[in-house]
Amino acid sequence: MNKSTLKSIKEIIDLDDCPFTVYEIHGFFIGLLVSSHTDELINEKIVKFLDLSTSLATSKLITQVSENINQELSKKTLTIHSLNNNDAPNLDDIANSLSEWTYYFLIGFKGNSVSNTPEIQEILDIFDEISQVNQKYKLDGSNQSSQESLDEINSFIIKSTLYLYSRNLND
Repeated sequence: MNKSTLKSIKEIIDLDDCPFTVYEIHGFFIGLLVSSHTDELINEKIVKFLDLSTSLATSKLITQVSENINQELSKKTLTIHSLNNNDAPNLDDIANSLSEWTYYFLIGFKGNSVSNTPEIQEILDIFDEISQVNQKYKLDGSNQSSQESLDEINSFIIKSTLYLYSRNLND
């Protein structure tokens, strides 16, 4: 995710002592934003689900995160986890982050009215599988192979999310 989105999400966590991780919140926001929910319902769901205060400061941060993410989606510059930013990435942490992200994306996306085509259902099924990656799969012994696999998963998540976003715009 971009630096300004990360900074705002961390501020939300600190301001409201939010128990969720950065990746859980980011995935949840994006799941809501690529759905067909109204802005009012999105804000309501964010406050209720993340157990945030309704303070002006929190509202401003929610708006800021939503605007940053919408900009990333519209410009197709969405990032989730940059595997190249670390010299020695902890692959278990990356796998956990991607798993958390997809799980909370699915929670945010649930209940949307975007037409449920076979393509969309397939994406959601794969996201569900990714959300369980730590429970069902083990990284193999090769760091290179594991990193390549996680990079492919990350890339799939981004492309699929952008597809869902564009479908929502066209529906």
